[in-house]
This record gives sequence, C-alpha cells and structure tokens, in this order.
Amino acid sequence: MSDDFDRNLIKGKIAEQIFERMFRTEDWEVFRYGYEFTESFISQHQHEVSFPPALDTIRSTPDFIITKNEENKVERKRDVFVVEVKYRSQLLPEKTLETAQEYAEKWKYTHLFIATPTGFYFGSVGDIIASKGNIEPLKHGWVSAAHQENYLKILNEFIN
Repeated sequence: MSDDFDRNLIKGKIAEQIFERMFRTEDWEVFRYGYEFTESFISQHQHEVSFPPALDTIRSTPDFIITKNEENKVERKRDVFVVEVKYRSQLLPEKTLETAQEYAEKWKYTHLFIATPTGFYFGSVGDIIASKGNIEPLKHGWVSAAHQENYLKILNEFIN
C-alpha cells in the first residue's frame, strides 16, 4: 500500500473521531454503522466473496447513524440521520458531487459530513446533488459554534 493511501485512511479515521466526539458533545446519540464496524468478517474476507455486486453495496454503507437525545414532543418520535464522513484538504464541488451521487445511488437518504482544515460541512446527498456539489457549512443548530471551533483546532493539530 502506498504512503498516500495510508495517510488518507488515517485522516479519514481522524475525521470520523472528530465527528463522533463533536456530535456527542451536543447530546446526539452516535452509532458506528460503516461496514468495517458492522461487517468486520466481510471486510476481512472480501477477497473471498463470490458475489462482488453485493460487496459493493455493503462497502458503501455510511459511517454513522445519529439521533438527538430528545423526542418530537407531538409525535413522540426521533429524527434519525445516516451519515457518511469524509476528510478533504480542499472543499471541491465536483468531488463533493461525485461522493453525493455515489451514496444517493445505494443510500438515498444519507447525509454527508465533510471535515476540512477551514471548517465542517454537512448536508443531505439530495440537496448536494440539487446544488451541483455545493454543501453548506455545518449549522450551529447541529453543533454549536464553540464546539466546532474547538474540534477544528483538534482536527488541524492532527492533520498538519
């Protein structure tokens, strides 16, 4: 494996940890969902899979499921979000669009969280596709400005 692959893998894992810790600080319940966590046997034995298209779907499983620790008081239901986390050194609309399209194909209601050295971005793949790859900064209703600032500093300490 190349050094670039290893560096990018580690940056992605750091972004996932930042996402998980940042959302937990805002009283979100955060559950790991990606195939490397839920399907570890398959990820370890992927070269032995006899039906590769099934593996492609499993491989594209988003990283997390999140829900807020509060019920909708009227309906007594919780909002649940499926989230794919990415690290990008630069926020490029064409790359964001490509990722959104990839997830929309198999996981229509996925949200994309992108950690960059300059900030955090978050949006549904449908909205990202409709806006041709543009993604909004993570709103303070999801995670406060203070927590975002704190975790951005931590991200940059590890990435640089």
